[in-house]
Amino acid sequence: MAFALLIFLVIAIVHPLHAAKYNMTCDFVVVGGGPGGTFTGYQLAKKYGQDARVCLFERESFLGGRFLDELQPDGLRIPMGGLRFYEYGLSGTTQLYVDLANELNITRYADYLTDGEPTVKGHNYAAARGQAVNDEDFEVLAERYVGLTSNNLSVLYGRMVQVYNSTTGPQTTAKFSSLTAWVRSLFNDETSKFLADTDRYRSDFNDPNDVPSWMEGYLWDSQFDDSIRSYPEGGMSAFCRQMASAITQLNHDNFVVLSQPVLSVNTYTGPMEAVNYQVETPDFTVFAGTAIIAIPGFDYNPYNETGYGGLSGDVADNIRATKYFKTYLPDPVAIVAQQWPNRWWESSSSGFTSGQAFTRAGLGSYAHIFTNATQYEYNANLTRTVYNDDLVQVRMWQEINRTQGIAGVEAEAIRSIQLVYPNITIPKPIKTLYHYHPAGWSWLRTGSFNENVTVHTLSDWAVAPLQRDVSNCTLVLPTDAWGVRESGWAAGAWGVAVKWLKNCHGIDIPNAFNICNPYVDPPLNQTWCDCKPNTIIPPAGLEYRKTYCPSSTRPRTGAPLQKKYSPRN
Repeated sequence: MAFALLIFLVIAIVHPLHAAKYNMTCDFVVVGGGPGGTFTGYQLAKKYGQDARVCLFERESFLGGRFLDELQPDGLRIPMGGLRFYEYGLSGTTQLYVDLANELNITRYADYLTDGEPTVKGHNYAAARGQAVNDEDFEVLAERYVGLTSNNLSVLYGRMVQVYNSTTGPQTTAKFSSLTAWVRSLFNDETSKFLADTDRYRSDFNDPNDVPSWMEGYLWDSQFDDSIRSYPEGGMSAFCRQMASAITQLNHDNFVVLSQPVLSVNTYTGPMEAVNYQVETPDFTVFAGTAIIAIPGFDYNPYNETGYGGLSGDVADNIRATKYFKTYLPDPVAIVAQQWPNRWWESSSSGFTSGQAFTRAGLGSYAHIFTNATQYEYNANLTRTVYNDDLVQVRMWQEINRTQGIAGVEAEAIRSIQLVYPNITIPKPIKTLYHYHPAGWSWLRTGSFNENVTVHTLSDWAVAPLQRDVSNCTLVLPTDAWGVRESGWAAGAWGVAVKWLKNCHGIDIPNAFNICNPYVDPPLNQTWCDCKPNTIIPPAGLEYRKTYCPSSTRPRTGAPLQKKYSPRN
């Protein structure tokens, strides 16, 4: 089924232009027009058609949430949030990207494979302690560190996985206040710094993450080695735009409204039957049987990330009071994208002409230089010049933007990328865009494991947040905030939604659970040898099976999973 109607036309029709407040009754009210809200609303609209009304409200003037693509006057959409998805992996929700892209008729471009033929594959490029290297030369970078346990990243991460996957691994790692504290204990201080400096993400080693939840996310990420990375034309928000458009087409009584923040969600106590919630927006009072709250667990004040999207009401208050909500740790991100008059980086003598460059110098953290296979971003001469998730430096970007405006942001971004390309004269960009994401990524706080809050119990809670009996089915929280293992790609949000849709509405989404998940779902000592028949196994898993699974009986010992980098957006 393909949906092509521009969502902006629909929203322009339904958005009220005068001050009168309207009462509305909906079977399902959706709070948030990001990937979780649009996906859940779309699946319900497909299931019930004319028999149920879906009403979706988004506080911003655009759809997408973290899938932010800023529309330019010439029609170009510049990605300022999630960039891509993986064509295969061990998460069923990853397969959903492929299925949805086909179903919604979304054009996409592979990162380094086109029709099975390799084009220009991007590299990782790291700079630390005055040394810059491509990913295959990280041992050279290691020479700048004294007393390393090993100069091989695969060996170091493999050891971390081995310890974590031991019988008492989760309990042992939960005793540490951060990932850095555990890694220092496991190796030494210099090795900890080496791992931090070769990680694209500063927050991993800087934030007070719950170590078991970080390891679960790392193991999930590690399944995507050599996966085909796909970039949708017009950005990842194409999913949200197309699904929202479909919601209104499947039932003309359905609503999708932008620039309409939900102010409160309360338990309904009036006489109407089959109504459980009363939802207030500036222009509507909505009476709904089911509430789908698909927003992150932070306040929109950039320096106060402890609220719940500004929501009031007893339902929001009760969610905030749970131990699950209190373990939420948002990871703020600053992003700078730029469009250039030409692809000046292709003349670099460093050998780095595309891929992801990460550096500990300056405020850039890491830059994404698109390969020629991505076409949409590449042909528009776009770069993601800055992706920074260091809490202190993100606040510095916020201050630069506040005091100096986009001119100051542009100057600092150029200074940062110049550190990656020191011998190139960088031209003035055609345009520079800046965006702050209060929760570009999500983790659990230190101590969560000891409160019996894990990546698994958290997502189960989101399916039935105020009623542990899942048959209640009138409230769900499909957002990446509660699917922290896969957070940031929408896979976390969709994973929660898939469970709820199946349990509560009998919606069995194809392929959602037909993926092999070793190292991810309990028991943690599984490998690809344990994959059940007729499940999807990616190439990395097939190679593992050739080496370590010579017969139908799984060997009880095997090489620990080893991974150099996290593939996050």
